Parts: sequence; C-alpha cells; structure tokens
Amino acid sequence: MTEGRWPVRDEDLEAALARLREELDLPPAPDLSGPVRQRLLTGQQPSRSRWSTLLTPRSRLAAALLACALLAALVIGLWPAARSAVAEWFGLPGIEIRFVASPTPATATSPAQGQGTPPALVATATVPATAVTAEPRSSLSLGTEMSLDEAQQRVPFRILLPAALGTPDAVYLDEGRPAPVVTLVYRPRPPEIPASEVTGVGLLIMQFQGSPNEPVFAKGMGPESVIEPVTVRNGPGYWITGGPHMLIVRTPGGEWQDQPRLAGNTLLWVHRDLTLRLEGDISKETALLIAESME
Repeated sequence: MTEGRWPVRDEDLEAALARLREELDLPPAPDLSGPVRQRLLTGQQPSRSRWSTLLTPRSRLAAALLACALLAALVIGLWPAARSAVAEWFGLPGIEIRFVASPTPATATSPAQGQGTPPALVATATVPATAVTAEPRSSLSLGTEMSLDEAQQRVPFRILLPAALGTPDAVYLDEGRPAPVVTLVYRPRPPEIPASEVTGVGLLIMQFQGSPNEPVFAKGMGPESVIEPVTVRNGPGYWITGGPHMLIVRTPGGEWQDQPRLAGNTLLWVHRDLTLRLEGDISKETALLIAESME
C-alpha cells in the first residue's frame, strides 16, 4: 500500500457525488459555449491571474485537495441530509465510517442483516455508556491477553509502540477477525490520561493490516459526532469526537458482531501498511502526540 493514499475508488466517489448533487439546491450552470467559441475563433487566450503564475503544479494540486476537504466539511456541517452520502468518502483500510440517526447500540439484530450493513448502524435502542465501563478482559472483546513478545510472534507485522507512553500495561491479540488485531492497553495516567467512562481504562491502541475491500471495524457516527481529517506522520487520519459513537467488529466469515459498544474520543490513522486506532478521553493534541511517537 502506498503511504498516504486515500482508499476511495473512483466509482464510489462518483456515486457519492451524484447523491450529494441531489441533496443540494444549486442554480443552473451558465452557458459558456458562446464566449469559448469566440475565444477560439479570435485566438484570444484567457488571462492568467497573479496566483496562477506563482503556483507550481504540485502546489496547485495541494490547494485543490485542501479545497475538497474544506468543501466536504462545509457540506457535512450545513446539509445534514447529505451526511450519509459524504460519509462514503470517509474511511481507512479496514474501517468503515457511516453517519447514523443514533449512536447507541441495538439490543437485538435482524437475521436479514447478515454480511451487508453492520447491524448497529440501524440501531434505535438506548444503552447508557456506563454499561461498558467494566474491565477490558470481559466487556471490550479484545481477544486473548498475552505478552508483547508472544503477540509479536503471532502477527505478520511489526507491532508499533508509543515512545510517549512506554511499555503497555497489557497486550491483547484478537485472531477472530478478518485480520489479526493487536490492542495495547494503558491504565489511566491523570490528569493527561484519565479513566475513560466508556472503556474503564486509560487508552486503547489497536493496530492491524487493513484492506479497503474487507473492513474489520465499522463506526456509527451520531448527529453529535464530529469527524476531522488529520495527518499523522504524512499519513491520512481522522479525529472523532463530540459524543460517543458506535464500534462494531466483523468476524472472519464476513458477519458483523451483534454486540456493538460505544466508543469515546478516537484517533484513526494509517502508517505504512498498518491501520491504527487510539481511543481515550484525551485531547486531540495529546492523541496526535502519542500517535506521532509510535515506532
């Protein structure tokens, strides 16, 4: 995988843009055929602005990408009805991100949901956040606890550790997913890293080799959730805050687990061939500092 590449297919982007166009009330485009034909007949060249002469091709591309990101953020903020279409732009290898009506897990799922839409993304039941504050060994379904060395021997990638935090307090390996997931658990370190009301621990740092075509996790973003594009060590990422959102995991057979849980502030990012997920009641600045120290 090329570092920093956004995992969005052309056909998916085209479909999302088509749905977005239906949501926006735009004026009809002006007829430019007359002025263009006149310029072609007279040989007149369009005037170039001062900025166009100063910008290099690389800087023009960067400016265009920035404009697209700002446009997406503007649309999400101003047109709630278009959030579901724009949400298809968001995602990282192995992680789907969807906007939903309610960020609360369902108490039951329909057998018809199968391998398609993650079951929790159509949930309406309310489950308080305090229902998932038990020890990670029981409620967070992180897999099997083992030593860092043992986990390293059982995964095909080098496990990254945050230099800013040091050795994790516990290590878990979940081999019951489409890709093995390693989770580093850190106890609370107040005041910078308080105990999370959602997980009951300080920090969870997950890492796995993700694929754009085979998600391992799905995230259900409620109306109060805020997603912000960020860059971590030249790789793409997202900072999710504004209220608890749903986290749903997938089995190797492609079925979505029917016991989703709420998640707190989360940083998602890609580094080389790994997709990483950091969760905790911390600020964006602290999360980025920890992510930048992963090595």
